[in-house]
Amino acid sequence: MVQADYDEVGEYLDPVEAVEMAIDLVEKWSEDLGEPVYVSYAVQEGVPPELEELSNGVIVKMKNWANQIYMDMEKCARCGDLINSKDYYLIPELGSDKKYCSATCAERDYEEYLEINEEDTQE
Repeated sequence: MVQADYDEVGEYLDPVEAVEMAIDLVEKWSEDLGEPVYVSYAVQEGVPPELEELSNGVIVKMKNWANQIYMDMEKCARCGDLINSKDYYLIPELGSDKKYCSATCAERDYEEYLEINEEDTQE
């Protein structure tokens, strides 16, 4: 069993990008070795990985798994990008539980909120 090195694969917030990178890497390993390579995905801590030979069917299952994870992840209230669970922005003045991926997205929503409230008070 060979584990991919961090320098070789990097870090991905988006599970779809991570799976696509992993598939590319495993396909290259298979070409270099001249033999099938086995993969595991959706590994849970404490559960032994189930290895499967990389095939079109396994690739489809991996991509479906990644898409499901992606759909369940939190997205920015403004732009829809993925939210990093450790690094996101809130607008406490709005009493909102909306999360933003960047200060820019949060500021734009806050500016719109101020504009709407300014128009409401002028009427």
